[in-house]
Amino acid sequence: MSIAVPENSDFLKVHVHRFAKEHDLSNAKFDYCVITKDGDNYLGKPYSVKIEGQKNGDLKKFNLIFKCAPRDKDLEESLGVKHLYIREISFYEEKLPVFASLLKEYNLSIRDIPRYYGGSTVSGNEVLILEDLRSYGASMKKSVIMDYSHASLAIRHLGRFHAYSFALRDQKPTLFENIKLIKEPFYKNLDKFSETYDILCNVAIKAIESEGPKYIDRLREFKKSIPKLIDFVIDGRNAEPYTVLNHGDYWTNNILFKYNDDGQPEDLFFLDFQAHRYASPALDISYMLFNCCTPEMRIKHYDELLHQYHNSLAQCLKELGSDVEKLFPFEMLLEQLRQFAIYGGITGMLFLHLFTRQEGESPKLPFDIEYIKTLTKTLKNNCLYSSMMTGTFKDMVDKNYIS
Repeated sequence: MSIAVPENSDFLKVHVHRFAKEHDLSNAKFDYCVITKDGDNYLGKPYSVKIEGQKNGDLKKFNLIFKCAPRDKDLEESLGVKHLYIREISFYEEKLPVFASLLKEYNLSIRDIPRYYGGSTVSGNEVLILEDLRSYGASMKKSVIMDYSHASLAIRHLGRFHAYSFALRDQKPTLFENIKLIKEPFYKNLDKFSETYDILCNVAIKAIESEGPKYIDRLREFKKSIPKLIDFVIDGRNAEPYTVLNHGDYWTNNILFKYNDDGQPEDLFFLDFQAHRYASPALDISYMLFNCCTPEMRIKHYDELLHQYHNSLAQCLKELGSDVEKLFPFEMLLEQLRQFAIYGGITGMLFLHLFTRQEGESPKLPFDIEYIKTLTKTLKNNCLYSSMMTGTFKDMVDKNYIS
C-alpha cells in the first residue's frame, strides 16, 4: 500500500495508514485541511481529510474529520485533554450503540450524530475519526448567538436526545445502570479553583450592578455558596429519577446546521461529546439557553422553547413505546430547572467571554488568574459580553434560579 502524503502531515499519515489498512484500501492517498480558526475549538484541532483508494477493483472515497488533541501542556494539566478523548471515544463505542440498539427495536435510527470510524487514546497521539457532515451540506453557524429559528431546532433535537435516556431507564434498567457510572469530566477539586470562582463572581456582580440592589445581594449570596452549588448540580444522584446522559457542552460551535434554500436551519448534527455527563436535563438546557441566546430572545421565547423541548421529548418517547407523563411530566421539567438551571449561570461566568469574543481578541480558558482579572475591563469594551452577562444573571434572579 502506498500513500500520497501532503507536506507536514506525518501525524495524519499514521492514522490514514491505519484507516486504509482497516478498510482494505490499496494505493491510498489523502488530502487535508484545518477547518476551524483559532478560538473555535479549545479541546481539539479538526482536520477535513479526504481519503481514496482501491478495494476489489473499485475506487472508494471517504470524507472524514480527524479530530486531534491539542499539544498544550497547560490544557492537559487544567482539563486533562487525554482523559476527555478517552471519554468521547467511550461515548461512541459504549453509550451510543446502546441507544442505537434500543431505537432499532422500533425501526428508528439516530440521524443527528456523525458516524464514528475509530479513535486512538495513545498518549500524544489522541485522535477521533468521524464522518465529515459537510458532505450533507451541514455547516457551522457563523455567529455563536442563536436566533429563534436556530434555538428552536437545537432545543427540539436536545429533547429527542434526552428521550433516549428516559426510554432506556424505563425499558432496560440494567443497561441504564451503566450510564449512571459516568464520572464528572470537569468540576473536580473545586477548592483548587476557589480564587477563580471568586474573581468570576465579582465580574458577574459588576455586570449586574446597574440593575439594582436586589440583584447584587442575590449574587453576593450566590458567591458564598458556589462550591456547594456546583457540587450539587453536577451530581446526577440529586436529580433522580430524572437524570439523563447530557451532551455536556451544548453550545453553538458544537452543532452543525443544515439550511434550506431560504437560509433557514432545517436540520442539525451534534458534535463533541467529550464532556458528556450523567446529570439533570436542566444542565444542557440552561447551558444553551443562557449562553447562546440573548436576553431579548429569552423574554420573547423562553417558555415556548421549554414547551418545544418537552414536546419533542414526549414525541420521541411515544415512538419508543414510553410515556412522558410517567417518566418526565412538564411540571417536573420546571422543577428540575428550578433546582439545577443555576448551571447556566455558572457556565456563563466561565465561558461567555469566550463565546462573545470580538475580532482581534484572544480570550483564554478561565484558569489563568491574571487573565480573568481583566474581564471587568472586557465588560466595558465588549458590548455583547456585557449584555449577555447582565441578561443571564438578571434572568437567573428573576426566575428564582438564583434565590
